[in-house]
Amino acid sequence: MADNDNNFFISDIDDIFNNVPFDSIKSSFANLTPREKEVLIFALNGFTNKYTAMSLCIKEGTVKKLLHNCYKKFSVNSKAELMKIFVFSNKN
Repeated sequence: MADNDNNFFISDIDDIFNNVPFDSIKSSFANLTPREKEVLIFALNGFTNKYTAMSLCIKEGTVKKLLHNCYKKFSVNSKAELMKIFVFSNKN
């Protein structure tokens, strides 16, 4: 997706999470694997697990497992809760 599109697309997740004001969130993010970060980018952009799997050439079950790992590391239970952390930690 081009930067000038009207859609907001999160792509540089390292910059986003390294600039949050909460150490616990930074710590959780630092514990993610590179693949978990990739899946997290898709989740935070609202893509389905199926679309994420196709885009990353992995199985949908793998996406679900990676997201579950992210949920555990951020102490949440859903994509919605994960999105809340992202939105509230990046308010200016």
